[in-house]
Amino acid sequence: MARPIKTGMDYFPHDTDSCSDEKIEALMLLYGAKGYAFYFILLERIYRTNNLELDISDAETIQILSRKISITTDEFFLILNTSLKYKCFDKIAYEKDKILTSDGIKKRANVVFEKRNKMRIAYESKYKGVSDAETTQEIIAETPQSKEKKSKVLYIDENIKTWRNDFETYLSDCKKGYASIINDSDFMERLQKLNPKINIRSSLEMGFIAYWGSEEGWKNKKSKKSKTIDWKSTIIKTIKLNAVYY
Repeated sequence: MARPIKTGMDYFPHDTDSCSDEKIEALMLLYGAKGYAFYFILLERIYRTNNLELDISDAETIQILSRKISITTDEFFLILNTSLKYKCFDKIAYEKDKILTSDGIKKRANVVFEKRNKMRIAYESKYKGVSDAETTQEIIAETPQSKEKKSKVLYIDENIKTWRNDFETYLSDCKKGYASIINDSDFMERLQKLNPKINIRSSLEMGFIAYWGSEEGWKNKKSKKSKTIDWKSTIIKTIKLNAVYY
């Protein structure tokens, strides 16, 4: 069987003298460690996407990123404007589509992609003979019983995005689950009556932004054996852990 095609990157080059780069130096001089964290945490997110472009067009994404960097949303946009000014990211792409990327980011990633592709070709070339031999033996040894058994096996394409292998898919499902609760006025009213001292709406929002809508929440869910996520149950169970009191 061919190796699944990997998308995105698990790591990216980080020069030991990054602080001497004029762009990063400007962010650090103006905003200190927050400027440094802002740039490199966003780089991590960009390099993990399939197309090396991070969409920050919605308010929830801005909130999640701000919490991850430990800054306010006002600070986020302040540092973002400076980073665009110093060409850390492509200003045109941001102003047109609210996307963070740059030619430099894509150029560095292409080096990794080219190397990965060469390794993939070499791997498939090396093991093609073994694969063909195994397939031939399987055909010869096949019986009606084995055919029936194989027909019952569910094949899962590892290249298909699911909430388990793709954070953006997980986040999209999480947002839908969160919205379904917030928009259910009757259910929200019942929750509020059961917890009169707690601001239910704010507590749910805190849980979503601080945990379930983050990579930490994603990793928690991936560690479980469940195939699907019951978002309603998941989110309301942590109300008291993220309680915002009146």
